Amino acid sequence: MGAYRDPDEAHIERLAAILRNVAPEKREEFFQKAIARIEALSLRSPTSMLTASDEQAFELWRPIFQELFGFTPDFSLIKLPQAQGNLVLPILMPGELVDSKGGFMERIFGICKELFPSRKYGSNLDKSVTHNDRTPQNGSYAVRVGNHLKATDGDEILKGLSANAIRQKNIATITLPERKMLEIYIYKTTGNHLDKHVWTLCSGSRDSGGFVPYAYWYGDAFYVGWCHPQCAYPYLRGRSAVSC
Repeated sequence: MGAYRDPDEAHIERLAAILRNVAPEKREEFFQKAIARIEALSLRSPTSMLTASDEQAFELWRPIFQELFGFTPDFSLIKLPQAQGNLVLPILMPGELVDSKGGFMERIFGICKELFPSRKYGSNLDKSVTHNDRTPQNGSYAVRVGNHLKATDGDEILKGLSANAIRQKNIATITLPERKMLEIYIYKTTGNHLDKHVWTLCSGSRDSGGFVPYAYWYGDAFYVGWCHPQCAYPYLRGRSAVSC
């Protein structure tokens, strides 16, 4: 069993906001139902959050967009791809992420920084990243990726492959924006983090010089770095992705 962790300020504020809308005479009933719900959730395996049905997926993502990004996506525009093998975990990328200037990558990273310490190389990801295999700039979409927390624990087909090799084999893999959204999703639904001491190669993205971003968790922070497209290390692996 994991160590007890006090609820953070964000969780307390969220509960307080809900409680303000509960009539005083209904609060005892509210607390009883809330405690029963919390106890039921505590018995669920964290991985159950990673294999949600389509309907559950939208409901799990809804508060993330509402509370963190300040909008409710038009879910009717998001078509979830069919799960393939272990590619079951959905990442939603609604078009509403894109701001009036066409940017969205700094916005996502900003949410990461609000939730947990986050660091990156480069001042502006919207300028640094010049190519993503998929982007909400072209409309809302979703992908499915594996439900493994460490990149090196899954996608054996990508073991030992550099970004160049992945591209030559025409394997669809995660982009940097999708990887950041995945970090947010995992944290909000399980309280955990991805890629502790290993790196996800975000081989679906490139900068203007062809360099490839990677992402990982180390110590107490989330990091985004860059590597040469020919880099291949045991601790560096892409994440397969399937889209419609």
